Amino acid sequence: MGSCQAETKRDRVRRLVIRPLLDAGMKKPGGMSVEKYNAFLLGLADKLSYLTDLHLDGVREYTMRIAKGPDRNRWPDEVSILNWARDRQLPPPRKYVFSVSVLRSRAGERARQLGYHAELLIALRKLGPPFTKYDVSRMPDEARLNAEEVVRVATAIKAGRATVERRQWLDWYQRHGAEALAIMDAAADEFEICSLVGTGK
Repeated sequence: MGSCQAETKRDRVRRLVIRPLLDAGMKKPGGMSVEKYNAFLLGLADKLSYLTDLHLDGVREYTMRIAKGPDRNRWPDEVSILNWARDRQLPPPRKYVFSVSVLRSRAGERARQLGYHAELLIALRKLGPPFTKYDVSRMPDEARLNAEEVVRVATAIKAGRATVERRQWLDWYQRHGAEALAIMDAAADEFEICSLVGTGK
């Protein structure tokens, strides 16, 4: 009896993004060697592997829209694709030592106490180091506005009039809040940050 090998995250990106685009006629960027082109596709498969199926579908459609060349059938640059993907879904924070170290510091605990832990995580991923006091000073107000928006969207959902975009925003925002709390509560060794002990600020 034959065995069925599980699909890897990289294979999922190939199935949902890369192969459909190649089948549709997408070609390598002009002037790029075959070796670099293969590396480019492999890199995309790895860097987009954190995305949900829904967002991978979006990446495929977006890539087709911004295709380069006179026939609009050349792959766009990697940065444009990754930036679009990141705007829709942030990469998992657990892969990023800086985000984890801040969330598990006094700054993270203060964010939890004052209710802006979701905003802190989102800002950490978008801004990265260095992270200023000014960045943090705006977060309580942002959290208050977002909390009001959560109520509005939840009310709209119950009334059956919430748009797809607002539903997606609510899911995105709540996931970041839950993820921030999970990082704060988890054991440090789960996130492999032993080398940072005593160095986080």
